Order: sequence, then structure tokens, then C-alpha cells
Amino acid sequence: MIGHADGFDRFGAAADLDVMYTRGSTLFSTTAGIAGGGAVTLNTFSSVRVTSTATWGALSSGGVARCVFWVKPGTWFGSTSRLFNIGTNVVDQNNANAPYIGIGSDGSLHVTKHGEAVTVATSATGLAPVGEYRHIQYEARYAEAAGGGYIKLWVDKVLVIDFTGDTLTGTQPTALAGWKFQSDNNGIQGFDDPVLWDDSDTTGLEFTGAMSELHQIEELTTTADDVIQFDSNLSSLNEDAIDDPVFHDGDTSYNQSTAAGQSDVFALADQAAVPIQTYAIGVVTTAKKSDVGGVILRNRLEFGSSRAEGSLKTLTSTYGRYSDWWGKNPSSLQPWGVTDVNNVFPGYEHQA
Repeated sequence: MIGHADGFDRFGAAADLDVMYTRGSTLFSTTAGIAGGGAVTLNTFSSVRVTSTATWGALSSGGVARCVFWVKPGTWFGSTSRLFNIGTNVVDQNNANAPYIGIGSDGSLHVTKHGEAVTVATSATGLAPVGEYRHIQYEARYAEAAGGGYIKLWVDKVLVIDFTGDTLTGTQPTALAGWKFQSDNNGIQGFDDPVLWDDSDTTGLEFTGAMSELHQIEELTTTADDVIQFDSNLSSLNEDAIDDPVFHDGDTSYNQSTAAGQSDVFALADQAAVPIQTYAIGVVTTAKKSDVGGVILRNRLEFGSSRAEGSLKTLTSTYGRYSDWWGKNPSSLQPWGVTDVNNVFPGYEHQA
């Protein structure tokens, strides 16, 4: 299950991140991303972490946690720094004992145990130089040596850490809970396209080992109404209320449901170019409730005659960003074809 993914291209400023993230002196650039779009940037001793708006998958006994992201290190003011914490139900992403990927001023990377900030393996030097983007992929089973514990790390698809042994101190986790990207002793010129996932269901990313291609997240906009049941506050199509060019415009334009069971489904813009491989397709909705009662929203994705439904989202009175991702075509439960995204219809439903 993909617990979280973000391309950051729909944000326009650092403050926009607050709809989904908790920041600590975090900056933002609309052009620093790996493909020229949005990216998080950090000063020394700053951070950004995902909050509980995401839905996280289970780590069954022996389950594997995986993440991938792009990073461009900045100026150094010390020798080492935490870079990326993985949160679980035992130690969350803001906990000092969360397992993490660290970086050194010599361009090396290191990884730590779950439940204790102890480095278990360090890569060669020169792998993450200042001012250059690198593609980081991580895979771990948090367990004692006898339970098959291991951690692997790839840089630009090359395996640079391959540790087998004790990766766990204390209680074994059973679920992912988020991530935290941070900078202790260096600045970060760019952090982009993070994805965190496990192997807990049949619709997720289930490959093992290095990604066959370096990933990027392309954010597409809706282009037309398909099946519409919500009311728009505009005197035009519902699609016009949700295709904001960068970030959502608050209550200036919106679609509103008056009864459970109502849904909107939209046509989607085609990709700018056909990719070599499509790893996953997601639906991201920005929503809030306007009454005192409970309101539950669900994202949906239609492909042909099949419909995939996301997890239930309990809305609050302030806007939140809610996402669901599918690593397989819901019609065939096979990997996505490279042009399949041009034939999907995203939407949302007022569930209850």
C-alpha cells in the first residue's frame, strides 16, 4: 500500500504546505524540483513532516517498509545530518529513535536501527554531493537478525548499502505512520517526489530491489466534468472549481455535497509525454466540512468498467489534502500500462 506520495508541484509557497504538513522553518521553491517544478528546501535545523491526513499501510510481522525520494544537498555546517525519518506505530517520524537515512559532509549515506539511533551501515563517500540531485531508494525489514532483519539503500539505482542483521531494538512495528525530512547540519537545496509504501495489499507497489527507472511524480489537472452530483458555487462546470492552477483558492470556488452518496467524476488531462514505466496513479483531493456533524469523504478512480475506492477520510472544518494511490490497474490487478493514465477518471464521493 502506498501510504503517501507528493510531487509538490501544486503548492505555491511554504505556507501552502500547512494543509498537509507540519513545518519547522521550512522553505519552498516553485522551480527547484527535479523536473523544474515545486520542491521543499531547508535551512539548517529545519524540517517538514507529513501529518495524519495520510492513510498508512500495515507492516505485518516481517513486513517491509520502502521509500524513495530525490534530494539535492546544500551547504554544510557540520559533519553529519539526519535526512529522512520513517515513522511507525511504535516510534513516530518525530521520535529521536525513528529509523532514518542520514547524510555526511563527505557525501556518504548511513542507515539506523528501528527503536534506537544506532548506525548499522554507511555507504562509500561522494554519493550525495552538494548541489546535485540524487535519487534515493530505501527498503527495510525491522527485525532481529534471526527474524530476517535487513536494510538496503540505492542511489540512482545503484545498491550502496546492503546490510543484513539486527535492525530492531524493542517492539517490532506493525504499521507505517509517516515521514519527516530534516536538516541538522546542512542546508537542502531540493527535496522532491517522496513516496512511502509497504507490501500489505494487492494493489500496491510490490516490486523488490531497485526501481527499474528513476521515478518522477507528474501532477495532472482535470479537464472536464464526467458524472457530476455535487453543487458548484460557480455558474459553470464543477471542473472549473477544482482546476486551480497552483494551490487551492479556499472558498472562492468549490463543489459542495448536500447528501451522502453524491459523487463527482472528471476527465483528466493527458500526460505531457509517454513514460518508460508507470509505477502508480493517485487521486488527491483538497476538502473540508462546513457543518457541525461528521463528514466522511472517499477518493475514487475509474478505469473502464472498474472502480477503485480509497480509504475513508474524516474531514475537519479546515482544508486538508487527502490522497490515495494505486500501484496496479484496478481492472486487471496488473501493473499499469504506460498510457493507462490517459484513460482514468478521478473523483470523490461524500461517503457519510
